[in-house]
Order: sequence, then C-alpha cells, then structure tokens
Amino acid sequence: MSQPVPSAPAASAADIDAYVRAAMALQGYDATLIPPAQVAEQFARIAAMAAALRLQPLARQDEAAYVFRP
Repeated sequence: MSQPVPSAPAASAADIDAYVRAAMALQGYDATLIPPAQVAEQFARIAAMAAALRLQPLARQDEAAYVFRP
C-alpha cells in the first residue's frame, strides 16, 4: 500500500476569499449575483472531503494507471 498524501497547510479564510474573488473576476462572474462567501463555503466543503480522502492510503491496484505511449 502506498502512503497517504501529505497535506498542505490549510488556507486561511482570507486566502480563500481572495482566491474566490480573483477567480470570479477572471471568469467574469458578477459578485452581486453570486456572493463570494457562498462560493467560499463550497470550497470549504470540498476541502473537507478532500482531506478525508487524502488520509486513506491506496492499494497498488487503486493507484492511477501509467500513461501508455506507443
């Protein structure tokens, strides 16, 4: 079995907010229609799910397959 993936330091709420606002601006979203706080809340949920998965080691057969290049 492989080892769990080491986790990166958790991002602060301010970091997530800044990222969400910048990403929304780059994609052309109107922050008055989709509040950045709602998007940041979804990021927090995704991060919690990812953290739980990162802690689980994968068996060799569960690892990503190699890339076949003829």
